[in-house]
Amino acid sequence: MKLHTTVSGELRFEVWKSDQLDASGNPLAGESAKLDTGFNKQTITDAFFDAYVGFNGVNTSRSDFMQYMGCGVGTAAASGSDTTITGQLGTRIPVDVGLLSAILTNSYDGEILETAQYRGTAGQVIGAISEVGLFADATGGQTMMRSLIKDPSGDPTTIVLSVTDHLYISWRVSTNVTLTTTSSTITIGGVSYNYTIKPCNWTAGGDFFQALNPFCFWASSEPRYGFGFRELLAFSTQTLGTHTTQPAGTPFMVPHIEQAPIMSLDTYVPGTWTRTATYSVGAEECNISGGIGSIVIGADTLLGFPGYQISFSAVANGGKIPKTSANILTIGMYYSFGRTQYAN
Repeated sequence: MKLHTTVSGELRFEVWKSDQLDASGNPLAGESAKLDTGFNKQTITDAFFDAYVGFNGVNTSRSDFMQYMGCGVGTAAASGSDTTITGQLGTRIPVDVGLLSAILTNSYDGEILETAQYRGTAGQVIGAISEVGLFADATGGQTMMRSLIKDPSGDPTTIVLSVTDHLYISWRVSTNVTLTTTSSTITIGGVSYNYTIKPCNWTAGGDFFQALNPFCFWASSEPRYGFGFRELLAFSTQTLGTHTTQPAGTPFMVPHIEQAPIMSLDTYVPGTWTRTATYSVGAEECNISGGIGSIVIGADTLLGFPGYQISFSAVANGGKIPKTSANILTIGMYYSFGRTQYAN
């Protein structure tokens, strides 16, 4: 089953003087930043993909992979194989993942756009910096993202910071999903079914949408369990909803228990950036009269968080998937991740 989702990130650097900010760090009325680079593309590293795709924990926010931002003096173009930054200046700036007010979320057809701002204190970084990296650790570890600092024209530049300068860094993540449907055939229980897959519930829903959205890298302090697509709903209908809704009718849910989730993952092999998730529907679950016509897989399906909806129709007669207390149903989903381009 194939459906493409792309994620890209951009960074914007601003330098503010202490006397331009109020006690809460907000710019005073009428003040303009001493320097503003505008937004420029960033490069996600190979190490990030291993951390993101290999993640298999419980009660752990994916934002832990990028908790700290460090500034360095390197000038080499960013590459996926980068593991650190050069000559880090000052302490790493911690990311306040619980500060939802600092995260702006907008949703459009096929796109979720999120912006968070990291605010350094006066003199936290002093000197000339030319690169930035995101890390899981306050002092060590591999960088999950490395990018050169760019000017508004997109050319590498250097920022010089004094003891009274505050460095504000905004991180904007754009997530785009393929709105068109994809169709093929699959064999379940020895029967060939035509299937159609498309996104569902692709619409804004406040802070919890942002927190549990499995497509985006940024997360609040709300945890993301497992791989992100942890739940399954079953429907009688074979008619899918739009990309902002889900199939009509009463959903039958496979209960999620943190200690024994219905979704299990294969063992991750570093460097592959792929996982297979297996969804198990027990004997007493989703026994719909007439069979299962469609399913939804997502992070929190009953509350309408984004995910995938899939319909099934037997090749021979258009029938649904039979499901009674006499059988169980397992569905495997193959997730693969990759990089389309480097930022610089």
